[in-house]
Amino acid sequence: MDNRPIGFMDSGVGGLTVVKAAKELMPNEAVVFIGDEARVPYGPRPTAEVIKFSQQMADFLVKKDVKALVIACNTATNAAFQILSTTLPIPVIGVIQPGAQAAVATTRNNRIGVIATEGTIKSQAYSTALAALAPQTEVFPVACQSFVELAEHNQLTTPEALQVIDQQLVGIATKNEGKLKEFKQIFTAKGIEVLSLKDVDEDVDVQENGLTFEENARLKADSYAKTIGIPVLADDSGLEIDALNGRPGIFSARYAGDHNDAANNAKVLTELGGVPDEKRTATFHTTVVVRKPDGTELVANGL
Repeated sequence: MDNRPIGFMDSGVGGLTVVKAAKELMPNEAVVFIGDEARVPYGPRPTAEVIKFSQQMADFLVKKDVKALVIACNTATNAAFQILSTTLPIPVIGVIQPGAQAAVATTRNNRIGVIATEGTIKSQAYSTALAALAPQTEVFPVACQSFVELAEHNQLTTPEALQVIDQQLVGIATKNEGKLKEFKQIFTAKGIEVLSLKDVDEDVDVQENGLTFEENARLKADSYAKTIGIPVLADDSGLEIDALNGRPGIFSARYAGDHNDAANNAKVLTELGGVPDEKRTATFHTTVVVRKPDGTELVANGL
């Protein structure tokens, strides 16, 4: 029996979660762990620098006579796994492939979210691994460097962690591809990941029976925020024609019945028959409501 310890290395102390899981599976195995607290985080660093630091930690563990090395860090796994696995005289295990395998085995709708450091997300390591394991899987990667600090200070279940999530992820209560594209352009520039109704795969039937644009937008935002547990942005908009006393207003999308643009336009033009062009004035109204699961909200109106 080989009684030598297993070596674990990470850019900080977050890798102790991997050590804990390993000890639960192999309680009789001894371990040696090194966390590079002096140079954490690795995520924003150049690949060459991450490789150098990883080699230094690996050399330290090899001198401790470990029988295997576990790279308990996504960024270091992506940057240095191939080099260390071919140069060290012991088995080397990374966390990306096992993580991808666990995700594929767990998902029920073939949609997998990946939260990681900037370096890991930019490398597309998980996207590549998941595509190889399950080509039909949709992957939604989010770079969240703030989670590194939370993990390092054991704050993953604190109010601070929920605040970081609020700042990094927002749902858009729409299936309209054009509208979704515009929102993604706005939020992506601010480092916020956008999920649409298609992404969250939740079947929530919201009855837009409000009497105003704001009421309808709030109904959608509130229902989805409570269901999917993240901040949700919803909007309601419509055309208010002066000669028709503000119609179709909140009924703009369904004025002729069933969300048929051609039918809606035909009905409006029919009702405007006899109205001279100079009196066919109108205003396009939009209301946006951002709602958090706790009920707090932000409302904006535009004409």
